[in-house]
Amino acid sequence: MKDNKQDKKKELPGRILLAMLLFQLLLFPASWLVTALFPELATNSLLSDEGIRRFLGYFTSNLQSPFLIWLLLLSMAYGLYTGSGLSEALSRKRHGGKLAYLHNFALKVVAAEAVVSVIILTLLLALPSGPMLSVTGQVFPSSFSRSVVPLLAMAVSAFSITFGIFSRTMRKVSEMFEAMKKGLADCSPFIIYFIVVVELFYSLRFIFGF
Repeated sequence: MKDNKQDKKKELPGRILLAMLLFQLLLFPASWLVTALFPELATNSLLSDEGIRRFLGYFTSNLQSPFLIWLLLLSMAYGLYTGSGLSEALSRKRHGGKLAYLHNFALKVVAAEAVVSVIILTLLLALPSGPMLSVTGQVFPSSFSRSVVPLLAMAVSAFSITFGIFSRTMRKVSEMFEAMKKGLADCSPFIIYFIVVVELFYSLRFIFGF
């Protein structure tokens, strides 16, 4: 019984993906039927010349958004965060568990690193001519607001590597590389979903003209 539940849980991501792909395929004949039967709705058909050009010609450009880059950066940071043991150490600390001496020391080093990072970032934002501010001196929008996610990913990666080095759970570059690979592998379903969802969005946007 338990195995059946686990099998169904493993099959769920694939079924969701299949449902989205089928919906994308159905949009082609459905958009043509709606456009032909209800011209007053001012919808566009994906089977028209323009629809085919939009779907195939803009397929790559539709995916060229910061969200995909953010997803990749966060996936690698997640791999380092879990692979270095930092996530487990923080979880134990939060629940009052005991840590090994090296792990406890590594956490203190990470805390000091985080404090220094916050101070530096604050100075970059607090100074009147801070490089992270916009030309008018605003935080939103600015270089800072556009780089929040990359900064977060880099911070998590740096803290994880620091913890791994000082706790001796991740001392080789090859181990860091493998952790990032594992993070990408663990988050790969989200990357696949992102590609399909983006194309669905742009298909619906073309059909309904919004």
